[in-house]
Amino acid sequence: MSWQNVHQLYAGLSLIVCLPVHAWLARRHCTFGGQSAPPRVEGILLLEPRGLGFALMITAFSLLSLSSSAVLAHMVPLQSGLGLGTSAALISSLSVGHRSPVG
Repeated sequence: MSWQNVHQLYAGLSLIVCLPVHAWLARRHCTFGGQSAPPRVEGILLLEPRGLGFALMITAFSLLSLSSSAVLAHMVPLQSGLGLGTSAALISSLSVGHRSPVG
C-alpha cells in the first residue's frame, strides 16, 4: 500500500468516524425555541492585556509545533546513526505529536 493510499484511507476513516460525531455534538448543543443561551464565561485577563495574552499563546503554540516538527524530522537520521533503523523511528514517532496514540 502506497503512502497516498494510506492518506486516502485515513481521510476516509476520519470522515466515517468524525463526521457523525461532530454532527451529533453540533445538534446536541444547539438552542431551539424558548431555550436560553448558555451563560457567558468571563476571562481572567483584563481587556487591555488580552491582545498580548493572545499573542503569547499563539507564539507558544507555534514554538511547540516547530520544536515537535524539528524533533520528528531529525529522528530518523539520529536513530539510523545509532543503528536502530527505521522501525524504531516509526515506533518512537508514534509517541510524539498531537496525533499520538501512545503519549
